[in-house]
Amino acid sequence: KKTKPLSGDLSAMSVADLLQNLAQNNKSGVLSLKSARQQGDMTVTSGKIVAAKSKGVTGRKAVFRMLSWNQGEFELLPLPEGFNLSDIPDPIEDAVENLLMEGFQKFDELEKLKKKLPPLSTKFRLKTKLEAPLSKLHPRVLDVLQDVINHSDFQQILDVGQESDLEISKMIYYLIKKE
Repeated sequence: KKTKPLSGDLSAMSVADLLQNLAQNNKSGVLSLKSARQQGDMTVTSGKIVAAKSKGVTGRKAVFRMLSWNQGEFELLPLPEGFNLSDIPDPIEDAVENLLMEGFQKFDELEKLKKKLPPLSTKFRLKTKLEAPLSKLHPRVLDVLQDVINHSDFQQILDVGQESDLEISKMIYYLIKKE
């Protein structure tokens, strides 16, 4: 007899509640999240999130994004045949509770910051005459500036950046204010 996977609606059970449930019950599998506009997966072993991906974003950053999803469906699928934890290149080490706490803190800060930032569809461009010397910028801010030059689209900059969405947004805000 084949067992039905755990599945449901994200409007009825939040991603956070789902992850806490999987942690408490030491579940393993691939938690697949789907909505009209987004899709992502989290690999869970013995209740711990070890990997996550959504639209090219991976790891903790992907988990933090998916925590805010409240529309769509979820399904816990079995781990792939021959799954081996050592095959995951950069596994997430944090306990689920720590990821949730940090994720919600980042989400709250980002929501406040979003009011001061342009929409995600904004295309940035540099002023042609830069006043301040670039050497005065922190290397992490320079990395974001390079992403602005290479990608221009705010959402793409968030997607390609190594930092969390919150950190990148703070640096974008700093750069806009410096203009």
